[in-house]
Amino acid sequence: MAVVHRLLRIIVLLQSSAGPWGRPRLADVLGTNTTTVSRDINRLQKGGVPVEYDKVEKTYRIRHGFYLPPTAFTVPEAVALSVLAGGPAATGHFLAGPAAQGAEKVRASLPEPLREELNRTLPAIALDPARAETADVIDDVWFKMSQSIAQRRSLICCYEASQSETDVLKNASGNAAPNTTPAPAAFTFYPYALYFGQRGWYVIGKRLDRDALRTLKLSRFVRIANLDTPYAIPDDFSLKTYFGNAWRMMRGNPRHAIKLHFSAKVADTVSETQWHATQRITEHNDGSITADFDIDGLDEIVWWILGYGPNCTVEAPNELREKIARLAQETAQQYEKGKDDG
Repeated sequence: MAVVHRLLRIIVLLQSSAGPWGRPRLADVLGTNTTTVSRDINRLQKGGVPVEYDKVEKTYRIRHGFYLPPTAFTVPEAVALSVLAGGPAATGHFLAGPAAQGAEKVRASLPEPLREELNRTLPAIALDPARAETADVIDDVWFKMSQSIAQRRSLICCYEASQSETDVLKNASGNAAPNTTPAPAAFTFYPYALYFGQRGWYVIGKRLDRDALRTLKLSRFVRIANLDTPYAIPDDFSLKTYFGNAWRMMRGNPRHAIKLHFSAKVADTVSETQWHATQRITEHNDGSITADFDIDGLDEIVWWILGYGPNCTVEAPNELREKIARLAQETAQQYEKGKDDG
């Protein structure tokens, strides 16, 4: 990221309500280090931007009343904002209304020639994002969570765990799993961050009843109410650190060196996509490829591998190879059972 762009980004972040903005968090969002952040803040202060540090709340702020002059958008910038914020990508999403209103304000501020070009361009652009929960299920929960994060006020919640989560807890306690799931108990919750992934919205935060960070799906909250109790988000918390090298978003232990062989039939499809930050592709003379990953936990990648059926072979580790073989056998048995029943 160029210095000028980074400085502008810092100004925008510090003027937003998504703080606190300590150096570690700024460095994580900007993809740099705390030394560079300190240097950038010093540049802004010398340039007349009133950046101040609140020692009590441990956050940088820009003094109230300071605003950047109106932004001069380029055509690509205006198109990108309109498509992502108010175009087809937002259709059906519970944030679609506010996004469309914001995009309209952007378009209204554009010079007439640029606005005309934008109006000619947008109808020819379409995005088809992954489907997610319906708006009426999570919009209220999402806004209460975001408000809690902004104000640093804790919540009282009830959460309906999935059957798999319930079974894990019951097995860990040594109790047999009954046929009915008990009503969810209330707990105090400190939300740290909201995250969209795997076709749904999640909140990462601390459950006081478990004394640990948890990733909770917004659609499973059955009750949420505000408390007056303040809380703090640790300065060293970041989604990047929290997720680690998870395949998607559920981090497990330990870290595994994954080696997968893909047949020539699917090699191009696999190699053309960056599935994970640690991905390494080796091409072979027969058109097949080997893909290597370093993954924290195996549960999430299992289902991705099974989606390729006989075109993917696990070469390492043996634990993953055995898990895939067992699930493939169980799947085949299901079809054999159906054939016998027919």
